[in-house]
This record gives sequence, structure tokens and C-alpha cells, in this order.
Amino acid sequence: TVCRHWPTEMIWSGFAVGQKVIAGGGLVDTTTRNPVRRAYQLRMFDGRPSLRGGKPAFDQTAVLIAVRGVEDRYWRASPPGRVEVDDAGRTSWTAEEDGPHRFVNFRYRPAGVTALIDRMMAKPPLLKSQRPVPVIFDTDMGADIDDALALAVLHGLQSRGEVDMLAITSSKDHPASATVIDMINTWYGRGDIPIGRVVDGFQQDDGKYLIPTASAKTADGQPLFPHDLTPESAAPEAVSLIRKTLANADDDSVVLILVGQQTNVARLLQSAPDQHSNLSGMDLVKQKVRCLSVMAGAFNRPDQGPVRFDGKPEWNIRVDVESAKTVFEKWPVEIVVAPWELGRRLMYPGFSVERDFDRPNRPPHPVAHTYRHWDRMPYDRPSFDLISVLHAARPNRGYFNETEWGRVVLDEKGYTTFKPDPGGKVRVLDCTDAQAARTIEAFVGLASEAP
Repeated sequence: TVCRHWPTEMIWSGFAVGQKVIAGGGLVDTTTRNPVRRAYQLRMFDGRPSLRGGKPAFDQTAVLIAVRGVEDRYWRASPPGRVEVDDAGRTSWTAEEDGPHRFVNFRYRPAGVTALIDRMMAKPPLLKSQRPVPVIFDTDMGADIDDALALAVLHGLQSRGEVDMLAITSSKDHPASATVIDMINTWYGRGDIPIGRVVDGFQQDDGKYLIPTASAKTADGQPLFPHDLTPESAAPEAVSLIRKTLANADDDSVVLILVGQQTNVARLLQSAPDQHSNLSGMDLVKQKVRCLSVMAGAFNRPDQGPVRFDGKPEWNIRVDVESAKTVFEKWPVEIVVAPWELGRRLMYPGFSVERDFDRPNRPPHPVAHTYRHWDRMPYDRPSFDLISVLHAARPNRGYFNETEWGRVVLDEKGYTTFKPDPGGKVRVLDCTDAQAARTIEAFVGLASEAP
């Protein structure tokens, strides 16, 4: 019926075309959140999952021609004619000078069409969501330099309209930690972001850069980095601030980014109803939080992977093992883990700090100042915390791959094991070398972006 009565032109991309375009193998390097990748993983072809080597792209060729037309560099179209379909479904072709049908064949080899379709299927989305991702950032600012870089990446994302920082809390129990956070926020013109401090936390040392940054002065004795929150200032208690922030947020909207020890977040789960919400901490998280993006754990062993495992429990876990157990055992919604070994592979280039941060006719950059006090320049540093920030804002851009669902199990010392479990709430991130190059480029561009 369609062949005989369709009133406009018909272009046929037949079986002989599609069977030669073996596409889809490129999807292996895309995020596991991509449903097309998952479909190729499940769909068998020639005795193997289609994700391993691809499968014939019958329908993709028709879509490509529909949108782009019969491009000369890929296709050769037949003269006009007509397709007939018999009662058994067999097709035949008859040339007609004014016929309404044409069929296509390859102008050259199918490889060009295959590569084009692979690129299109694997390409991450470019359009931003209409609303920025609401985030709460819980950091042990001062414990390592990647916390400062991660906050710079967040500001870069906010400048692009991709995130909205609702609050920042410090899990490092040193008064200058919140001060340095405020200095960085103020430099970016966002000194009004609420900041909370941990009470009775587990890290009370001043680290390498908190005091030098908090006390830095100009030549005339003024603070080098303007700020309102001093080490002596009163600041909200961290869990109370998180509860207040969540209570005012839309349901199922907030991504909580956790890049230090898990003290504040464990106490959030254990918190009781208060003046901000009549919900328990557990119920408040269930109602308001969409995902926990956490830097924690080490899953490589000496005989696994390109990164040597140093034999110790990962730092963020071992500082407060009981809190980490609470979070991984009881957290009620999705958790995405950026592990130690992935951060070690993604080294932030120190030359960018020297080249891209402090620029003429602009005040000194506090993140560059902290970086110079962490170690002797020039040096590269693992991007542990930056991974959790980038994935929280851009989970579908193809920067990382994710494991299947599972659970993270901790022993009494803080060693972590990932156990696949279809009923689990945890995925662990990894990436290919190609993804690593894209990710580092994104880190540099976002962290050094001017406000």
C-alpha cells in the first residue's frame, strides 16, 4: 500500500546497505548511563554483544539520509524508478523516467558512513539543561590542594550556568578552612554562598596552605584576598546548614558533592527533626537529594590496573572510618564514587596554574596562591576531588565510564571493596585514555575560567 500510494518521493536504504555498515563499537568509550550503549551491550550479534565490534546499522543509514539528504561524498542515488512489494514481502525494482522512488548505494567504501554514524551515536550531548544543577559541596579544604581546584571548577561551572552552589560545608576542623573557602568564593564574586563548619571533627591541623592564604597581606597591610568570614567568626554548624539548605530545595533535585571525610554527611543521616525540617536526616535525604557524588575509596590491588596501590586505606575513608561505613551502608539514594586510582591517573598540570590563573589587570588568584604553598613549583597533582565535581555537573558528557550497580563494603580499617549487586545503589567511575585527555582539558578550562 505504501509503495503504490505514497504521494511524495521515497528514498530506499536497503538491507544491502545496512549490512555493510557495522557501527556501534565506538559506544564502548561512552558513559554507561547512555541507554544506547546499554542496548548494544545487551543485543547479541554474531554470537557476541553488539558493543564488542558493532552490528549492522540498517536504521541509522535511513535516519542519516532523512536528515542530511543523499550527500555525494557518501552516497550514489539510483535513477528514478519504482519499488514493488509482492505478497511474500519480496521487493523488486523497475526503472521509470518519472518514477517516485530512488535507492542508495555507497559512492565509496562503507567505512566513511560507519565512522560518521559511530561518531554521532557516541557524541555526548552538547545542550545544557534548562536549569543548573543545585549542589551542596562538602570539602575538607586544607587537607589537599585538589579541594581548592575542585572549588574553582565549581565556580567555572556556575559561571557557565551549569550549577548553582546552594551551600559549602567544611569537614576539616580548622577555623581557617572556612576562611579560605570564603576567600575563593569572594574572588569569584560569590561571597554570599553560605558556608558551614564541622564541630568536633577529625582533622584539626592547619595543613600547608590554610594559614599562608588566610593571613596573606598586600604591601599596605590589607588582606590579599578579600573575605568576610575570618577564623574567629561565628559560622553555621555544617549539618544544620545542610538541613536548612535541603529543606528549602526542590524535591529530588540536589546533588551532594562529598570530597573529604564523611563526618558531616554521616551526621546528616543520623540527624533528628529540627527548626529547619520536621523530617529525620534519612527522610530529608530521600526527599531532596538526587545523588551523592563522592571521592572515596581505593579499589586497585598490586596486580590490577596501571596505578600502583600503596597498601593503605584511602585517606578520606581512614580519617573517619565509622562515618564512611554509615554513609555506604545507609545512604538511601544513588552514590557515584570517584576512586583514588582514577584521581591518580588524572594529573592536574601545574603549568596551567602558573600560566592561566594570575593574569594582568586582575587581582591575584587565591587558588594559585594555595597551589604554590602546597608543594614546590612546578608540580602536577592528582585530580581526586575534581572528578566528583565534574561528574555531578555533567554526568552524561562521556567523561567517565561507570560500573554496573553494586555496593561498597568497608572493613574495620577502612579498606574498600566493590561488590556488584543489581539491588545496590553505588557505581564506581573509571575512564579510558581518550576520556582522560578530554577530562583534564575540561578541568583546566573550568578551574582557570575568569568570573
